[in-house]
Amino acid sequence: MKLAPRPIIFQKRNVPLFVVPVLCALACVLIYAIPGKEPLFRDSRILAVAVLEDPSGDLTIEDVTARPNHFKQQQTPQILKGHTRSTFWIRCTLGVPTQGDATDYLEIASANLDEIKAYFGTREIRAGIREPHWGDTIHSFSWFFPISPIVDRRELVYVQVRSSDVIKLPLSVVTDEEMMLKTQRMIGFFGALFGMLAAIVLVNLFSFFVLRERYFLLNAISLLFFMIYELLQQGFPLGILYRLPFFASNAILWIAFGAFGISIFLFSRRVLRFERRIPLVYAVTVIFMSLFVGETCLGIFGSVYMANSVLAPLMCASSGLMLGATYYLYAKGHQTSRYFLYAWAILFTMSLIKGFQVTAKSQFWLSGVSMVNSIVFALFFTFSIFDLIRLEIAEKDRLKERERYYRALSNIDALTGLYNRRYLGEIVAQMEKDNEMPPISTLIMIDLDNFKNVNDTYGHLIGDIILTKMSSTIKKHIRKSDIACRYGGDEFLVFLPGAQLEIAQSIAEDIRSDIAGSVNYSEKGEEILGSVSLGVTESRVEETFDGMFLRADAALYQAKKLGKNQIAFL
Repeated sequence: MKLAPRPIIFQKRNVPLFVVPVLCALACVLIYAIPGKEPLFRDSRILAVAVLEDPSGDLTIEDVTARPNHFKQQQTPQILKGHTRSTFWIRCTLGVPTQGDATDYLEIASANLDEIKAYFGTREIRAGIREPHWGDTIHSFSWFFPISPIVDRRELVYVQVRSSDVIKLPLSVVTDEEMMLKTQRMIGFFGALFGMLAAIVLVNLFSFFVLRERYFLLNAISLLFFMIYELLQQGFPLGILYRLPFFASNAILWIAFGAFGISIFLFSRRVLRFERRIPLVYAVTVIFMSLFVGETCLGIFGSVYMANSVLAPLMCASSGLMLGATYYLYAKGHQTSRYFLYAWAILFTMSLIKGFQVTAKSQFWLSGVSMVNSIVFALFFTFSIFDLIRLEIAEKDRLKERERYYRALSNIDALTGLYNRRYLGEIVAQMEKDNEMPPISTLIMIDLDNFKNVNDTYGHLIGDIILTKMSSTIKKHIRKSDIACRYGGDEFLVFLPGAQLEIAQSIAEDIRSDIAGSVNYSEKGEEILGSVSLGVTESRVEETFDGMFLRADAALYQAKKLGKNQIAFL
């Protein structure tokens, strides 16, 4: 005889504890080891770099030229100052001009500088993302200032910079050919990475339209906003977008960041079901989504400097929370969180890289690693959806097969639609025979209070309606892996394989409060208030199901003795 399919049981799994440390260690190696040698003056064709910090931001070119002793000499043509409100003046001289027809450019390899003023003798060139007109300046991952052939290379060149983001200023002189070659390589490298990210977005959108799963749409939206944010952050050439007023382009950047944070939290909460599994994390995610909204408003309407300062800590805290929550679920045996575990580990590592960017010597490696990580985490989020669908399809197939088998054997109670006593006995006996009984399970025994009086007073038809409503309430609150049956008369049993006492307690309280808060009506319109008493128990070591059943029955008797509408535990 073909046996009934087993109920789905969550088993604890061996979690790869090394995942997070390895990823974080890899991030540190990439940040500190890969950048390699210090940039040299002879390579950059920049000579005698000195820096003057202007905390007030009020100094003019006349002021700084009159204060030559206030400048501090630099050992390299790369200037790292971190997050600061100060304005910085860089003084340097240019190397020997390129022979031939080539045009030289002063390159400042930092995409998101707010304001730049370069002074070649008496000529002033303005640029920066806050500057509405750039003139001859070229912006493509770096800022390129044309150096006129008539500029005396022995004269001092002054550059004033101000940024609400990290001050990271690698200086060099390049030819127009070198500028084109470098730009082409950067566009090719980052274009390929953004192309992969765009392909993942399209896969999610296509999957949404084909499979009608909203998870794909949420994931596509979050990745799309992330891509927009990264495009603007990396300084990718976007043509007309960079010619927008600063307020507009800045608003697009922060809206994209905030929308990404909110959508990724909504997506994770929906897939991992934090509301049921970890209510505390569910509540904390609401706080973090509010913080992302606040960060967006701060970046648009408040201080961009402050928004950039708190961005990395916010990303680290939020991704760290989600990493811990997904790790907890995976350790508890929830298969749907396995790809999320790796995805949030990658995102957490990206947040650390963002936080360490002040000390990173190579902006290229920093940006490249961040982009590669973004593709990996996007893939893992997409894998998690397909894995969830696979598990849901497999579970639905098992449920359908089990339902057909139960109905064929008349294992369904005709009135309530729950399993009957015969099925519970068969499935428990088979699980004990095959040694498949989970080490921890719980049992809930439920009895309607004063049900005999209801039958005697209002008739059996009203009693049947109450029993049917009772079964619907039980179905609403139990998990798919739980087995609920009508044990006899007005008694019900709910067997929760693999569930601890806390889960059974929560389900029992939901059933009790739901019944206590409902009202039934007689044929004459009289109100009938109902309640239930429940006995809950957890399995013990080397105990049979019969032993657990007797203890649940005793707990139910105790609940009745305490005054009914109670839950008792033994």
